[in-house]
Amino acid sequence: MSTIPPPPPGGGTPPPPPPIGGVPPPPGGATGYGQPLGGTLSGMPAMANFGQRLAAYLIDGVVTAAMAIPAWITLFAGPKDIEPCTGSSFEPGQLCEVPSGGSIAVFLLLLFAALVGTVAYWGVMVGKGQTLGMKALTIRVADMHTGQPIGTGRGIGRFFAMYLSSFACYLGYLWMLWDDHSQTWHDKIVSTYVVEA
Repeated sequence: MSTIPPPPPGGGTPPPPPPIGGVPPPPGGATGYGQPLGGTLSGMPAMANFGQRLAAYLIDGVVTAAMAIPAWITLFAGPKDIEPCTGSSFEPGQLCEVPSGGSIAVFLLLLFAALVGTVAYWGVMVGKGQTLGMKALTIRVADMHTGQPIGTGRGIGRFFAMYLSSFACYLGYLWMLWDDHSQTWHDKIVSTYVVEA
């Protein structure tokens, strides 16, 4: 018995049979789930522009800087010691108030806690897709292959990669202005896009 499909009504060439396994190829040459050849997701929302990303970064900078306020309050308002002043601008024998050893120790501890909080803020929130600044500007971080959130581990990696983008007068941040996919260096390092939410 022949397996050749009958010609369509009105003549013409019959459609090609499905490949082995009986599953037809996805339309448009996609490789699955809307992903075309080349590795980037089709149907991805519009890329966030430089102004949106800068404004979101400034908001997040204020949020993370606030984490260090308790440390600075401790340093300037905590217990003081009276010691001879040092420096050429002081007269010999002049006394000055300086933070006590305990105040300095608490300051360093709180400053370290603020650093850990900053890393956690960027790692967890970017890992879920949006920081507070990104929510305010309605943009989000997405995996460039799946369009999904990138997870905490890659979010932390992206945070540290942001320092690489700040080298050479923030060239890595400015890179998005002429990049075909509006990516900064830290986007490229962890394979992310910043898109409109």
